[in-house]
Amino acid sequence: MTYPYPLDANGIDAVIQMLATDYPAITRRFELAFPSHDLGRPIYALRVGRREDRHGVLFLGGLHARELVNPDLLLAFAAQLCDAYTRRTEMRFGPVVHPRAIAQLIVESLTLFFVPLVNPDGRIWVQTADAGWRKNRRVNSGSSCRGADVNRNFDFLWAEGIATSTNPCDYQVYRGPSPGSENESKNVRWLLDEFPNIGCLLDVHSYSQYVLYPWGDAPNQTTDPSMSFQNPAWDGMRRDPGYGEYMPPRDQRRHRRTAEAVANAIRAVRGTVYEPTQTYFMDVFGPTYPTSATANDYAYSRHLMGAGSKVLGFAIETGTLFQPTAEVAAEWTTEVSSGLVTFLLRCLCPLDELLEEIFGADWSTAASALREVRDERLLTTAVGTRWVDLFEEHGVEALAIIRGDDELRATVAEALADVARSVIAFREGKRVRIDPGLVRRLDAAAARLAKQGSPSLKAAIKEARVALRNFAGATIPQGLRGARRSS
Repeated sequence: MTYPYPLDANGIDAVIQMLATDYPAITRRFELAFPSHDLGRPIYALRVGRREDRHGVLFLGGLHARELVNPDLLLAFAAQLCDAYTRRTEMRFGPVVHPRAIAQLIVESLTLFFVPLVNPDGRIWVQTADAGWRKNRRVNSGSSCRGADVNRNFDFLWAEGIATSTNPCDYQVYRGPSPGSENESKNVRWLLDEFPNIGCLLDVHSYSQYVLYPWGDAPNQTTDPSMSFQNPAWDGMRRDPGYGEYMPPRDQRRHRRTAEAVANAIRAVRGTVYEPTQTYFMDVFGPTYPTSATANDYAYSRHLMGAGSKVLGFAIETGTLFQPTAEVAAEWTTEVSSGLVTFLLRCLCPLDELLEEIFGADWSTAASALREVRDERLLTTAVGTRWVDLFEEHGVEALAIIRGDDELRATVAEALADVARSVIAFREGKRVRIDPGLVRRLDAAAARLAKQGSPSLKAAIKEARVALRNFAGATIPQGLRGARRSS
């Protein structure tokens, strides 16, 4: 499915409606709570997924008006995903091919929210009057200058004014009269409030070929929780070279590894290098690129302020121009779409999917116990960290194979239920020895899984099976020690 490029605001709305009409079983078009700030245009989102209550992923595009390619890119990706799911076909991005099970897994296990054009007034102005316009088109009281930078208006260190402007005539980064003042940014907040199942956000921008994650105001650090945007003692001091914005180690790791995986998926299409880094270390305009009040920082910061569940926040800076030709835009769309598939798979937890199928409504108890062992035991050792890495890299492929093999699925379900019960007992303080029979069943399931897997999955399973044998008849700590010696 192809559309003329670049679409205007009306065309984007029409394509959203077309997708909702063409794929009614898996899509829903809905209007956001706030119209555009100046023209009062309705702003629409497209929901993609079999259900609306699955783990949610929010895609944003068009916050900056002059970045024309990204709304079209998001719509093209949504169309390709819907088509692959409905027709049960592969998803192809140049030489990169995702089997049909991947589209099925994404649509059935996630709820996707696309807002391809957050700032329609700005896009209209770019396409009719000023091709370099970045902001929305708000009327600024007491000034003849218009517009606020939507992506410097969110309620994250807005008052600090890091790399923003209080001048309404600033062509680039006027932050608006108050945090969250713009209807366009209010809509993002509304979505996160309205759909608390959203756990990942990706804001698509141009340009400079980066995959970005929080924080933008200062270098990340994982050791001093008091050095944080939440601590007013640091107000006015965050530009100091000694300041570092705190992020828990687990979240730092998840953000970094997800960004790396997305960059690798983009590179696999045409060799284009996107650099994965926290926003602060973008070097396109200098050694660093400090920011504040951006969408992805705001989304991630909310749970720390008690506003809903945790949302991992990312941004992509596509390509090397604001407004590429149609041919170049198509190339960017293909390679970045490969990255979007990987992003979605990283937002999906294969273990949660299996546990829900096994335990039903009680699956979260088992998931909580397994996560605790992962965080407090596995991630504190080199061999345990290696297992977590292997699972994060290959778990989706394994899940797709398991779901397509009824006999393997039954075997894994039974074994995983026993594993979860042992882990829950261990968490409760009981001395638990792993039944050798359980280890044999897991090993046999792993061998069957490997036969159907890719070469990289086969190698990962081979490595894991060597470590697994150390747990037969051992306690969990003893098994970890044995695995460390045998690695």
